[in-house]
Amino acid sequence: MENMERRTFLSGAVAAFPLALLGQSVKTSTSVKAALVASGEDRLGENHTIGVSSTAFKVLTDDSGGSLFVIEHASRKK
Repeated sequence: MENMERRTFLSGAVAAFPLALLGQSVKTSTSVKAALVASGEDRLGENHTIGVSSTAFKVLTDDSGGSLFVIEHASRKK
């Protein structure tokens, strides 16, 4: 496999960036109000624990029309 130079890789990435914007849809109306979710709490009031870490969903894709998903990840390991 041939090694790619950094300059070649970066110029390709910059050239592809405008193409990523073409797939985005613009939605101007939202019917869902913003909801305050405190630190450590989940948007749905559920617990998502895997091993020594927990995850809390803050913004769901249903809340943002499929545009955004935000989580809070907390590790309990020292």
